[in-house]
Parts: sequence; structure tokens; C-alpha cells
Amino acid sequence: MAMYQHFEDVHALIKEQSCVAELIAMEAMKLTQRVSGSDARTIDAELLRTLTALVVNKLDIDEMRIEYQQRERQRAVNQQIDASMQRMQANRF
Repeated sequence: MAMYQHFEDVHALIKEQSCVAELIAMEAMKLTQRVSGSDARTIDAELLRTLTALVVNKLDIDEMRIEYQQRERQRAVNQQIDASMQRMQANRF
């Protein structure tokens, strides 16, 4: 069960990060159009690198790691509570 939850967490994290990547690409495209004055749907590579670097520097990886560890601890506590409740119910009968 814990392994399944881990894959769910990884999947959610990938979805969140892909949304961020998509927003960076869209913003790079809009800025490229604004700077070049062209309506072509192109992205200036240097502008994309700059935007990506700005976003990556803004993300706090340590904070994300701490939040993940807190969720893991909470999940472990919840599992212990569930197991305890099941034992109590089994002992009742």
C-alpha cells in the first residue's frame, strides 16, 4: 500500500511540474511574440532558458522535501491508527 501511495505522490508531483513547465513555455512564447512583433508561434531559446532559470531558482526544493516527509509521517501515523482500530474491533468479537 505504501508503494502505491508513493507512485501516486510521484505522479501528482510530475503533473504539477509539467503544468509549471507548460506555463513557462506559454509565457516564453508570448514574450517572444511581443519582443519580435511577429504572430508566429515560436519560442526564443534564450528567453525560455532565462524564464526556466528564474522559476527553478524561485522553487525551494528543501521546502518541498520537508513537506513530502511530513506527509509520509502523517500517512504512517494514520496507518498505525487504522491498524490499532482494526485490532480493537477484532478483539471485540
